[in-house]
Amino acid sequence: MRARRRNLIANLVVAAAVILGAFTTPAHTSVQADGPNDCPAGSAWDNRLQRCV
Repeated sequence: MRARRRNLIANLVVAAAVILGAFTTPAHTSVQADGPNDCPAGSAWDNRLQRCV
């Protein structure tokens, strides 16, 4: 009975990790590309937002 409960808890933890991993995005989703080159120092152009970030 203990093994079944331990297995159930382990499966729930893995399922929660998979679900949370599916909804999180990478930390660096902005890509510096075709925008203007006049962004202030320490920032870059973000194509998705269409502004310097």
